[in-house]
Amino acid sequence: MLITYDATTNAPEMFGDILSNPDAVPMDMVIFNASRTWSSVDYATKTVISCNVSSIDPTRTPGDQPIFQTQLKYLMIAEWVEGHVDQASWKMIQLCSSEYQWPVPAIHGGGCQNDGPTLLKIIFELMDLSTEIGTE
Repeated sequence: MLITYDATTNAPEMFGDILSNPDAVPMDMVIFNASRTWSSVDYATKTVISCNVSSIDPTRTPGDQPIFQTQLKYLMIAEWVEGHVDQASWKMIQLCSSEYQWPVPAIHGGGCQNDGPTLLKIIFELMDLSTEIGTE
């Protein structure tokens, strides 16, 4: 479930579920949700402030604990996706890496974090939903 909030009232503005109804959730909403988890956003303009992973310390800052838990869930989704697609499909998904990868600053070890919900949204956009898959 992805939720966006109205910046002035802090009330939920739009709800979306990328698993049960992926067409109802626009990609910009998914990326905005990811930026709330990995980086920082401007709620007034609904824009991403930074595309780098923000530093958090859940052991010392209680407010960072829910962010850490969400990041861990999103990483687990991304790992599951990567482990359950074939190599050709993964290469196709990697063409969209700028949408799901969040760079980690070098001072914090470098590399990238993959956002699981964004990966799922990309897969749903790349899939032909009219294709039937046999399970025999």
